[in-house]
Amino acid sequence: MSETPQGIGESKAMEVMAALVTPPQPNGILRAEYILKCPMITQMWGCSKLITPELAREILEWASTQRPLRPRAVKRLMRDLKKGEFALTHQGLAFDENGVLLDGQHRLQAIVQSGEAVELFCCFNVPRASFRKIDRNERRSVADDFVQLGIAGDRRTALTMSAAARIIDTFDAGNNPAAEDYQASTEEIEETVYAHPLLEETVRWVLTHRSTVNIPPAPFAAFLTLFREVDNTTAMGFAERFVGGDKEYPEDPAFLLFSGQIHSDSKRKVGRSGFMFRIVRAWNQLRSGERRSKLFSGEVRGGGFPEISGYTRKG
Repeated sequence: MSETPQGIGESKAMEVMAALVTPPQPNGILRAEYILKCPMITQMWGCSKLITPELAREILEWASTQRPLRPRAVKRLMRDLKKGEFALTHQGLAFDENGVLLDGQHRLQAIVQSGEAVELFCCFNVPRASFRKIDRNERRSVADDFVQLGIAGDRRTALTMSAAARIIDTFDAGNNPAAEDYQASTEEIEETVYAHPLLEETVRWVLTHRSTVNIPPAPFAAFLTLFREVDNTTAMGFAERFVGGDKEYPEDPAFLLFSGQIHSDSKRKVGRSGFMFRIVRAWNQLRSGERRSKLFSGEVRGGGFPEISGYTRKG
């Protein structure tokens, strides 16, 4: 564990390390430097510190601005801590000019809830105004990660996989994937891909067979993946009849889905969100043996997004 300040000269480092730890601020709010027993330096600097659950709790209580917490992100970090897979990187804790936590709330919550201590790099006097720029310019996309990690062989597949994974993650979390108002983190998207190993194969199949019908590839791949997890044979038969437009059984839910897509025009275009409702309803009708003459393309009487017959959410 190193507590030598990084980003300043060696002679200056020796000087500031001998300085007294800064006292609490006059308004009674403790600066992070005081909690972590670090010297008060007037420029941006950093060091690695062992963050125990007690320290994490104190930072959250005294030096933290309360922002919305994502419980799933905390659970993911807790899992990494328990498995010993939490790596020391440049992204640890960041504190602003007032010694208030700027970045790292989820890491601290995970430390508190898991009871595990971990070494984190702590950066002090980060300008609060710069927070809006963190990870915003030229940020590596999930699709870039998929290609780099070998999860997907090409960018087209990776882009569709990442979009499909967001839909699955949204549905698994109990939210409406058609509403598009739930944003999963990059880590949650990658976790979703690993939790649904059929996704890449399904994406490749969809991209190969989508040319015959107006299909939004990501929603099709997302829900077909979940259907396959319920019953692979039935799901692939459904998908093949859908893209093939099998007219032998006009009340087959797969053909109703095909008919709605192939004949959609500017006046009655089903659209991406409408397709999500329709494909799930088609699957549910197929599983129940129910036969209808049409599929609804949206929310019915405030009922929300339908459940998928046979599927248990992984959220």
